[in-house]
Amino acid sequence: MNEFLLVIFILIFFTYIGKIVIRVFGFLNDFSDLDTIPFSFALGSAVCAFQLYLYSRLNIHWVVLYVVTPWLLFFVAIFILKKELLIFRIRKFNKKLRLKDYVLIFFIFILIGFVGFESALRPLSAWDGWASWLFKSKMFYIDGSIKASSIQYSQSDYPLLVSLIGTFIYIVFGKVNDTAVLLYFFGCYTMLGIGLFTQLKRRIGTTNALLFTFLLLSLQNLIRHGGRFEAGYADIPLALYMFLSSALLYQFVKQKEIMTFILLQIFLGITALIKNEGLFFSILAELFVLYFIFKTKKTNLLPVMLFWITPIIDWNIFKYLYNVPQNFLLVNLQNHVHLDTFFSIIFEFSKEFINFQNWNILWIVFFFSLTYSLFKRKTSIFYIFVLVQLLLYIIVFMISPIDPVVHVKNIVDRLFIHVAPLAVFAVALTHYDKG
Repeated sequence: MNEFLLVIFILIFFTYIGKIVIRVFGFLNDFSDLDTIPFSFALGSAVCAFQLYLYSRLNIHWVVLYVVTPWLLFFVAIFILKKELLIFRIRKFNKKLRLKDYVLIFFIFILIGFVGFESALRPLSAWDGWASWLFKSKMFYIDGSIKASSIQYSQSDYPLLVSLIGTFIYIVFGKVNDTAVLLYFFGCYTMLGIGLFTQLKRRIGTTNALLFTFLLLSLQNLIRHGGRFEAGYADIPLALYMFLSSALLYQFVKQKEIMTFILLQIFLGITALIKNEGLFFSILAELFVLYFIFKTKKTNLLPVMLFWITPIIDWNIFKYLYNVPQNFLLVNLQNHVHLDTFFSIIFEFSKEFINFQNWNILWIVFFFSLTYSLFKRKTSIFYIFVLVQLLLYIIVFMISPIDPVVHVKNIVDRLFIHVAPLAVFAVALTHYDKG
C-alpha cells in the first residue's frame, strides 16, 4: 500500500510540475485547472524525463539527492513567491447535473477504478515492456546514466522518453519496481479520459462529453493497455500526447494565440520522442501548421517551430554519437517497397476495424461519421489526422521485411490505439459541435 501511494504521489508530482510551468509561462490562460490537468501531467512527466537526459549529457550521476533536491527547492520557492499555483481549483459545472450525468460519472469512475486496480495488481507481462521500454529503464537505473553500451545492447532505436520516465520512478523508489511503473500507464489512461472530457465539454456540453468519455474509456483495447495485460507498451502514452497536441492545434486555429502555438510546438516535439510513430504524426501536424501559417500570412511564427525541431535534431545527434542501431525500416527502404502486399495489409486492417472485442463499434461509427461529414461538407481536421496516420502505417508495413500479414496481426491493435481518441473526438464534433 505504501508503494502504491508513493507512485500516486509521483504522478501528482508530475502534474504539479506541469501545472506550475503552464501557469508561470502563461499557457492556456482560458483553461480552468481541471482543463489543464492532462496537459500538466504530460508536460511534467516529460520535463522529469528530460532532466535525466540532461544530467546524462552533463555527466551528472543519477542519485536521488541530485534528482529530487532541485524539485524540492523549486516547490519551496513557488510556495514562498506564489503559493496559489500549488492549489488546484475545480470549478462547478455551469448547469446542474442531471441523473444521466451522474450515471455516466459513476460508470466512468468504475472503469478508472477497475483499470487502476488491475495495474496495481498485475506484474509486467507485455513483451515490449520487458524487452524494450522498461528494459532500458532498468539498465539506465543500474548504470546511473545513459551509457552507449546499454543503448547498443538493447538493439532498439526507439526514443528514450518513456523509458526515462520509468527510470525516474525507480530513482524515487530507490529500487526497480515494475508493478509501480505500470501505474504511469494507468495515469495516461486516466488523463486521456479527463482530456477528452474537458475538450469536449467546452464544445458539446457536459452530458455529451461524459458519454463520449465513457465510450472511449470502455474500449477493451484501451483498458488492457491502461492497466491489464498490455500495460507497459508505449502506445497509450503516445495516444495521450497525440490527442493533446491535436487539441492544442485545434485551439490555436480557433484563437490564433502565440502562447498556445508555443505549447503546441513543445508538445509536438515531445510526441516525436515517445515512439517513431510519434515522429510521423508530428510531421503531419507541422505540415498542417505550415499550411495555416502561410495561408494566414503569420510567417513570424516560423521561428517558434524550433521548439519542435530542436529536440528531434538533438535526438538524432545523440543516436549518431551513441551508435544507436539504425531503424530496420530505413535499411529496408534502400532496397525496395513491397507494393504487392498492399491489399493483404488493407484486408488485415479491415478485420481490425470490425474487431468488436477490441473496439466495440468505434471504427464503424467513425467511417459512417466520416461519410456523413463529407456529405455535409464539414470534415474535421481530426479525420484527416486519423486517416493519414493509418495510411503511413500501411506504407510502413509495405516497407517492412517481415511478412506483412504476420506483422500486421502482431501490432495493428496497438497502432489503432494511437488514433482512437482522435477518432472519438472527430465523431463527437461531427454530430454535436455547433461551432
